[in-house]
Parts: sequence; C-alpha cells; structure tokens
Amino acid sequence: GNLTYAFKDGSSVWWSGIMIRNYPVPITSVEIKTPSTNWKNLPRMDYNYWLDESGFGEGPYSLRITDVLGDVVEAHDIPSLTSGQVPSIVEKPLDVQLPGCSGSSVTPTPSPAGILGDANNDDSVDIVDALLAAQSYVGLNPAGFDLRNADVNCDGIVDIIDALPIAQDYVGLVSGFC
Repeated sequence: GNLTYAFKDGSSVWWSGIMIRNYPVPITSVEIKTPSTNWKNLPRMDYNYWLDESGFGEGPYSLRITDVLGDVVEAHDIPSLTSGQVPSIVEKPLDVQLPGCSGSSVTPTPSPAGILGDANNDDSVDIVDALLAAQSYVGLNPAGFDLRNADVNCDGIVDIIDALPIAQDYVGLVSGFC
C-alpha cells in the first residue's frame, strides 16, 4: 500500500509519537523538523513508534526517513498537532516518491543473494526465516535479515505475504517459490 503515518494516541505538541507504515523495507531512522528547529533524530520504541519525549512542537512538520538500503525520503508540510491530545490513531498518507520508483509506492527487492527463502543466509530455509520476514514487515529491523532472499512470491517487495510461504515450505506444505 501507500506510505502512511499515524500519530500515537495521546500525542500533543509536548509529547509526540509517530508510526510510519507500508515502507517496503525496514526503516533505520526517522527525523523530524519544524519551521523553527533543525532535524531531530527520533528514538524508536519496541512497539514501532518513533518518540519525542519533549514533543514535536508546533508544525507543520517535515520527516526524513532512512531505510536499511541507505535510501532517504523526505515528506514535508505534515499538519501540526494541536495543543490538545490526539484521541486515537488515524492513518494519513505521506506524499513522497520512494527511491527507485517511478509513479509507484514500491521499491523493487534486489535479486536474491543465495537461497530464495533463506532470509538469514544460513543455507537453509526454516521457520526462523519466516519469523525474520514477518519482523521485517512490521519494521523491527531483525539482525541478520537479508531482504534479497525473502521476496519468495517475487512481487518486488518483502511483506507479510512472504512469511507464510516460507513457513509452509519449512513444514512441507509447499515446495519452492515463485
């Protein structure tokens, strides 16, 4: 799907959290900037939000997102949080062009570097590979994950749809990919 963001419920100009969704590869950093501040790196929480304990302040905001491939995208003119708190999570689209794309919201996955399905390059396809693909999809940036081997349905992106066939291959329900 298209790249979206959501402010964490309870966010305000004094305490803020943001989640980036539908990015095609794991994200390594998110930075925020307001008209009156420089870029500020946001720490990632284990529940997949990027937080600023002192708040984003008054917007509009700009986001700079860096992924595991070193690609950087920026989104600008994100409407400001109000002085009140965000009551619930509402996803909103980010108007950005992802690297390597022409009118598409998907960055093609590089060609496999080893065994298709072997997401950790240990020379076997097993349940750990399915877990790594799922963790990558939710943005956890698992250690040892090689996205080049994880696109087992060959649609050009690594997402949760790739984790299931990897698990099915491991238990013998399917044989091979693509």
